[in-house]
Amino acid sequence: MKKPNLQIESTQATKLAELGNYLRQSRREQSMTLEEVSAQTKVQVRLLRAIEDGNFERLPESVYVKGFIRKYAEVLGLDGQVLANSYPSEPVTRPIQSPWRDLPAAQLRPIHLYLLYLFLVIGAVSGLSHMMNRPGSQLAAQSGTPQATSGTIGSGNQPIVPPSRTDASEPTAPNPNSIQNSKPVRVGVKLTAASWLQVVVDGKVTFAGMLAQGDTRTWAADRQLTLRAGNAGGVLVAFNNGKEKKLGEPGAVEEVTFNASSTSAAVPRSLLDSAANTLVSHLQAF
Repeated sequence: MKKPNLQIESTQATKLAELGNYLRQSRREQSMTLEEVSAQTKVQVRLLRAIEDGNFERLPESVYVKGFIRKYAEVLGLDGQVLANSYPSEPVTRPIQSPWRDLPAAQLRPIHLYLLYLFLVIGAVSGLSHMMNRPGSQLAAQSGTPQATSGTIGSGNQPIVPPSRTDASEPTAPNPNSIQNSKPVRVGVKLTAASWLQVVVDGKVTFAGMLAQGDTRTWAADRQLTLRAGNAGGVLVAFNNGKEKKLGEPGAVEEVTFNASSTSAAVPRSLLDSAANTLVSHLQAF
């Protein structure tokens, strides 16, 4: 079986060298490059060069080589079918390459390494499961919580006793109400009707929006607090836990400022005007 294959391969190589040399000479006579031939035949330049060089090992099976020769010859104006038929087309048995598992690179990763990796994964999972199922005393010891033991420290005989919860000083969150009560300006608001409010505490706007009927809010400031209402008649204001007072007339826009240096709030301008108008009307009646 080997001798016929070797004979056919030798015949193909000889004929390929003859055809390649002939095609090269014809191409050069027509001043054409391999790139130009490749553009017309759609055959890669490396395959055309292998045909011209008679490089049998760099070409595919003979059935494809015959097609390349035919296209090449037709571009040069030659009888491509005749030249292609002159090339032997008997199949050639090429040596079967070794599978990738037999390559040296593949032998660097034998199957026992994958088994070892599998065992490591199983061991890690088992270890984690064991740690999660440990008794509470062992977990507490790892987390740093002291446990009561009967042992002694140094030369003394005093047992180690865990501290009680009352001995530990646990930080407590500050009470917002106590913080507000400690500030010199405290303003409480109660809505008897819906109104838009804006509150400015120590120069910063802390609230701006609508409040519904029945809502109650409290704000505190260190120096000054300004309250502005879109419906003053629906807003009751209490300064420093004092008596609630209506901010103004229904539908009126009023603004009042509370200062730490004063014991009462600055009366809105509109209220002063209203009081003055009332006084003037009474005097005119007399």
